[in-house]
Amino acid sequence: MLRKATQSVKLKWKMADKAKKQIPKDLLARLDWAEKTLRSILKGEKPHINPKNKVQGWLYKQMLRMHKDFFIPEVPKSYVTLPGEKKAEIERKGITEEHPLSYAQTKRKMNIDQYMHKNDIRNYKVLGTDYGFRDVERDPLEQSDYADAFILGRGDFFALWQFVNILKAKITKTDDYPSLANKTLVVQNSGGRFWDSMIKGLKLEKYTDVLQITTFPNETKKILAKDLGEWADREPKKSRATPHIKPGSVFLLATGNSKKVFELQDIMNTQKTGVRVVPFNTVFPKPEEAKELSQTYIGNNVEKAEKTWERLAELPKEEIERLLKIKGYDPEKTYIWFDDRGLETAEDFMSDGIFNECRSYLNPYKPGPGAELAHVLKSMSIEDFYARTKRIVDNMGRPADLTVKDIMTYMVAPVMPDEKGHRAVYSFSAATEDTLTFSPRPANDLHKYSEHYQTPKNIPDDRTKAEIEGYIENMSAMALAARAAIHTFDMEKNRSKAPGLQAQFRQGSKSRSWKIGTQYSVRSGKSGQVSKGLARRLNGNFSFMRENNGDYNVITPSIHELKQESGDNETVSSSLNNFFRLAVDTDCFVLTPESRKTDIKKYFWQRMFVFYSLVVGKQIFDPVISSKALAILNKDGDNTWKPALDLYTHLHAKSLVGDKPHHVFRTFDTVEKTSDYVQRRMKNYIPDNVPNPAYQEQGGQTPEDLFKVTVFCSATSTNGILRDNARKLGFQLAAYGFALKNGGGSGGVQENFEKLFNKDGFVRGDVRREGLMVETSLGVHEFRHWWKNNFDEEPPETWVESIQCEQTFQSEGLCEFNDRSVVHPNIFHRMDDLAKTDAFIIDAGGAGTVQEIAAALMLREAGELPVHNVPFIIINTETGRGAHKNTIWGPLIDMMTPKMMRELNIHIVDNHSDAVKICREARAAKNMEPDNLPNYEEILRDMHSADPVQAIQEIFRPGLK
Repeated sequence: MLRKATQSVKLKWKMADKAKKQIPKDLLARLDWAEKTLRSILKGEKPHINPKNKVQGWLYKQMLRMHKDFFIPEVPKSYVTLPGEKKAEIERKGITEEHPLSYAQTKRKMNIDQYMHKNDIRNYKVLGTDYGFRDVERDPLEQSDYADAFILGRGDFFALWQFVNILKAKITKTDDYPSLANKTLVVQNSGGRFWDSMIKGLKLEKYTDVLQITTFPNETKKILAKDLGEWADREPKKSRATPHIKPGSVFLLATGNSKKVFELQDIMNTQKTGVRVVPFNTVFPKPEEAKELSQTYIGNNVEKAEKTWERLAELPKEEIERLLKIKGYDPEKTYIWFDDRGLETAEDFMSDGIFNECRSYLNPYKPGPGAELAHVLKSMSIEDFYARTKRIVDNMGRPADLTVKDIMTYMVAPVMPDEKGHRAVYSFSAATEDTLTFSPRPANDLHKYSEHYQTPKNIPDDRTKAEIEGYIENMSAMALAARAAIHTFDMEKNRSKAPGLQAQFRQGSKSRSWKIGTQYSVRSGKSGQVSKGLARRLNGNFSFMRENNGDYNVITPSIHELKQESGDNETVSSSLNNFFRLAVDTDCFVLTPESRKTDIKKYFWQRMFVFYSLVVGKQIFDPVISSKALAILNKDGDNTWKPALDLYTHLHAKSLVGDKPHHVFRTFDTVEKTSDYVQRRMKNYIPDNVPNPAYQEQGGQTPEDLFKVTVFCSATSTNGILRDNARKLGFQLAAYGFALKNGGGSGGVQENFEKLFNKDGFVRGDVRREGLMVETSLGVHEFRHWWKNNFDEEPPETWVESIQCEQTFQSEGLCEFNDRSVVHPNIFHRMDDLAKTDAFIIDAGGAGTVQEIAAALMLREAGELPVHNVPFIIINTETGRGAHKNTIWGPLIDMMTPKMMRELNIHIVDNHSDAVKICREARAAKNMEPDNLPNYEEILRDMHSADPVQAIQEIFRPGLK
């Protein structure tokens, strides 16, 4: 937009000429350096900066201020290379090529707009806030055609880079954009502080003919009103690079954490955006999980996005549209969201040995867990994390700075690519500044999260986040980052137009009969009945599912068709897969108190199987379960579901289950509340697509002469001690000639498998990987490497195979490094396969492990699986520290009677060596002992001058390195 007043233009040119003559020669050099350095930062190149250098130091100081006020998410040293830094330090800085638009910058623009618009001034642009120009490859001077004034409010790298470019253009009277010379440029140095480093570093105070420096909004208003004159209220040109996300749009959140889905939906509902948030893999195949090794928040998002693009690239455009339309989603109104969250601490809490369990996941270059927080909390409970932090504070011997920053970043992209196959990507960030408290409040909340341990600094009455009503939806870092996106995408307009989620997404009708599954649905015969009061309240549109002539009975095998890779179907017998049939046919689940006629002890493991199958289905976003309501009628005085609920709480406290209970299931103490919840949920119910994947198999069959041991354990834990013990278990099983079966889990090691092993054949501890299942696999391979590196003789025969299901395969990839890998179409066929074994060993695990335990014991109890000489061994490991130190499976073991343990051949041990010993005894009883087992005591006596017993302990005893 150019002024037509020729005289005014000439006057401005003269002023620019005069200003140019007054400018020292080194200012242009300083501007050139600043432009070049900022451009390099924006491209993620980490340019060299010396903070002590007079010419360069101002920029680093300015970065410190940007980070302090939440305008950039990473610590400043992440973006640059400082003097004396070595290659390893530079590599730990992580990916910084994406620069999210912060809520702080968005909020600042909103404040400027509110004040200026009130005074009828609109003909300006706030630098750095137009997403169309947040592109380092786009010339920021193009903005000269958008408005007649430019304001540098508090901002980030993009705002400063655009300012430097415009200032330099005004000084040099660039021929490409001559109109810039007559445009007003204002630095709004809020409070006279934010831009001090930049102003002093470039010595800009003298050049008022080229730009104006203001402290208060009123000063900026006066300048713009005077300079713009009659053009002050002219609307600036708008960039069309940013879409308006309208009511009825859908956000596909690419996450495996249901908690994040529910929280983002709550935020969107509170802001009245009229959009729906659903997990990505309820529509599309689940992407492979990102390793999150980039060590920055936005870098982790980039990794997740790359995995998602890879998955979508496997689908033709027409198939993407078809899958969206099946769900009732408009492809042009569907967007993919990625997120990463972390915690920055003022003190360096991570360098202490107290956090050794997750040492390999921490970045020694940065204080606090930062972007690695998720890895840390997979290794210990949230209570244990803060208890360890308190111990560090207590040992400091000085007052500690308990300030922390809670940081959230989002990345957003349309699901449909443009004509060239590209997707525009938008990123946003926000942070809150809080104070740690080591007495969680409310204290009686059984499920603790970070909000119980942090008090916001902007709340004067010292309440924790968990004590502030609506904090997550309105004031959290997640809410603020989402609000930055809401403003950018013009979603604030939706508040008056949004029809509401219920009207927009209602799929049900009064004429349809909804089918409810209960624990009785999986039993044959008259084994009890649903509460008559609940049946009466849900009468009409709802019907309770019975066992359907045995089709849903989980202990009686029936015939199922299993699709092969060839496309042919093969018939298989399975009882567990009957639950899959039930889940497909059911619209929601209600677990009720057992009737008085029911033998409650008889169905204990069956109830545990039903409950944890539904929980796991929610956790992994199984398409036959994830969208369906799960309600539990838990009346006072009734203990039907108390064991399952108490165990969930315990595993949550051990960090082995992370989901908030009310995001997975809802418990109610009355029939009325249960009924109201079910009816409310069904108004917005949309069934997920039920895929029909094929059975996949790679590798040969397990040698028949090997005794098979199935290990159930966690696929996600990052606890270093538990991982080491799981690997030693695999090593021992291989050393004694067993075949090992696990549930899969590649831990992100496929691409660098051989690099995991050092020159002595042992697994390197400095390589990040995730989960105990992959560690058991690595233990077998470690034994093979160790033997190969030390002996010429043939090793004992070993075997390791991974039995996965479609959901774990999609997220983790195939365990190609093992002797055999299988992918079943669902988790129930997977459990059938894992149950074909000679022994079970239960290591540390979460809800999925409980599901496997319950399935195996239920079938052993029913006589469907052999018990004699097939030991079921639970390793009841201790974890945690101090008051938080207790056993993993203690609560589950307490639920077992001596008679049950005796009849089901259940063994409880506290270490992995004893578990292997029981397997050896069972194998000997079945006359399956290998003929060529090595004499390890003799071998190690030759290898070590030390006591051979000590040498054996170094390799075979758990917990020792």
